[in-house]
Amino acid sequence: TVVDTTKSFSVGAWVNLAELPLTTDVKAVAQTGTDAAGFELGVRRPGSPLKPYWSFVMKDGSAQSSTTRAAIAPTPLTGADVDKWFHIAGVYDKELATMRLYVNGVMVHETTRPNAPWAAVGPLVVGRSVNAGAPLNWWKGNIADVHVFNRVLVGHDFSGKLADEAEPDELDEPGVFEPVEVGRWQF
Repeated sequence: TVVDTTKSFSVGAWVNLAELPLTTDVKAVAQTGTDAAGFELGVRRPGSPLKPYWSFVMKDGSAQSSTTRAAIAPTPLTGADVDKWFHIAGVYDKELATMRLYVNGVMVHETTRPNAPWAAVGPLVVGRSVNAGAPLNWWKGNIADVHVFNRVLVGHDFSGKLADEAEPDELDEPGVFEPVEVGRWQF
């Protein structure tokens, strides 16, 4: 178990689809339970006809049959999105009872989560999820730089923050999309 799913948390990853998932949902990151996942970050195919969308999903209970809450991107994925890197992030804010989905650092959907969350105490898995206790929804493509936080990510976490926007005595802070220099050598 990596994160307490009964409290606020965030999860993000760089993902690249090898093909458009048209016949099944695919999951990049999930924290599993015995029967269902506590959260899933990946692609979901809601509606009729079924079309794939970036999504952040949580169940109301530990049973696979429990109600599903989902923050889903407003625009379906197309063939043009295949073999391109995207940063997707899901945020659960317990205090505000909301779930948010970010794509490339932009919040694309927010939804309420009125029910108290349950503790998914299984392992964090990358590249799949779980359904009725069995591994399922295998990712087809690449996944890189998975991060899980025991707090809510906010806009500055993605875009960075300049010192003049911060409190006194704070420094510039890079966001997810700014590389952090960790060393420099001159030869």
